[in-house]
Amino acid sequence: MGTLPQKLNHIGAKIARSIEHFNALDGEITAFLNSKPYAIRREFDAEKRSYSFFVNPLAEVPLRIRILTGEMLGQLRSCLDHLAWQLALITTPTPHERTEFPIFAEPAQRQIQKIGSLPEPAQAIVEKLQPYHDQTPEKNTLWKLHRLANEDKHRLPHIALLAPAGVSLGNLPELPGGGIVLGFSDQARKGRDLALEMRIGPIEGEEKVGEITFIDPKETDLSIEGAVVPIDLAFAADSAGAGMLVRPELVSYGKRVEEIVREFTGFF
Repeated sequence: MGTLPQKLNHIGAKIARSIEHFNALDGEITAFLNSKPYAIRREFDAEKRSYSFFVNPLAEVPLRIRILTGEMLGQLRSCLDHLAWQLALITTPTPHERTEFPIFAEPAQRQIQKIGSLPEPAQAIVEKLQPYHDQTPEKNTLWKLHRLANEDKHRLPHIALLAPAGVSLGNLPELPGGGIVLGFSDQARKGRDLALEMRIGPIEGEEKVGEITFIDPKETDLSIEGAVVPIDLAFAADSAGAGMLVRPELVSYGKRVEEIVREFTGFF
């Protein structure tokens, strides 16, 4: 993340370590998905002229993926608490024992205890960053990082297969490679008279993830047998990051932590 003030070097090292965790995790997820740990089943309804797609997990998400995810979450959340401690040392050699970087979805009186040793301008910035200022605090990046890191203290991150919105079909010459990607965007359908329903969410058992209905009978020239339903890993439904893809979500947490650390470098 570039050069930091000397007193924050260890925070930069922790961010660097989180990137190492991510790179290892990225490779593990790619290898796992390449092993095809799922089966895709298609059903055709002749009366409706529709195909339904079902995905069934065949293997559990490897333990190493869950461990690496938790380690990255922990490093990033820890960076913010280390930052708060260094800020407190500016005003006192003995910060309050409860000093940390608070992250609240609702205003809380105990926030004062956590940042009371910080310089007042730093306290104001920390307060400004609180998720409770958002209309939907539960979607705030900091709040999700905080919750997921806390969950990892007690249990491994719950990660499941997920089918993102979209199905790739073949035999369309107007697109490179002769295919089309069907999603929620009408533009992606290139004028084809199709209806698409997709379920976005973690897949714990066999789940119906999508249905394509050919409104115009002539549209059935599309090659359904070659259909590809993109699959990735996401935080499971009982998780603070429910339904969010693991890799993009972790990248967003890392960027947010770097932004916040940079915001306080002027104090050093």
